[in-house]
Amino acid sequence: MYRDVKITRRPNATDIDPYTATVSPRAPKKGDDPNYRAYGGNLDRYLQLYDAMVTQLDANVGRLLAALDRLGLADRTAVIFTSDHGDMQGSHGLKNKGVAWEESVRIPCVVRVPGGAKGAVCDAPVSSVDYLPTCLDLAGAAALATAAGVSFAPLARGRTQDGARPVFAEMPGWCLIRRGDLKLVASRKQGLQATHLFNLKDDPYEMKNLVDDPAHAAAKQELLAALTEWNGRVTARG
Repeated sequence: MYRDVKITRRPNATDIDPYTATVSPRAPKKGDDPNYRAYGGNLDRYLQLYDAMVTQLDANVGRLLAALDRLGLADRTAVIFTSDHGDMQGSHGLKNKGVAWEESVRIPCVVRVPGGAKGAVCDAPVSSVDYLPTCLDLAGAAALATAAGVSFAPLARGRTQDGARPVFAEMPGWCLIRRGDLKLVASRKQGLQATHLFNLKDDPYEMKNLVDDPAHAAAKQELLAALTEWNGRVTARG
């Protein structure tokens, strides 16, 4: 599948060898690894195989939803499809995950709830910490006061919801805040130092860093203050 399909790379992509050895289980030598042999270090072939994997996954999600319909469970079952990270796939000359670029931190979120929105696309940012309160909300259970996230069940049901709430992401060396169209990334090496600022509406591939742009100085300081406050809370919890 996709072997004869011409791959259009992202504008921010550069040619790399996308191979990443697995740790558990430990991968064999590169030349002996069946994954490597499948694409031979060729990024375009890797992307073809990745797209084929996504297509296969999509088909199997369809099978699961069809089974719920067939068993008469669809009207009382909420389904959330997501992932834990993305894949750089050559964007910004990188591979794999664990970095603050959108290709790594932005993940799929497809939701089907009884009586909910159908075929709708929502641009409101949500976070993985929102899944617990959302599931409780959809199940009609009481909210947890200790939950870090916010339920997005109203969005899943096709209603409006406050889109101004910021969302955050982090790794040991960095953290970020996304509010509206703006995304600020900060290094954690010596306190919090703002390193990147992007307007994702105008620059979805993050090719124009606005962190030193005087026109965005006020927005940068406002986002950095909110990120600093959040970082202090989450690091205090250990």
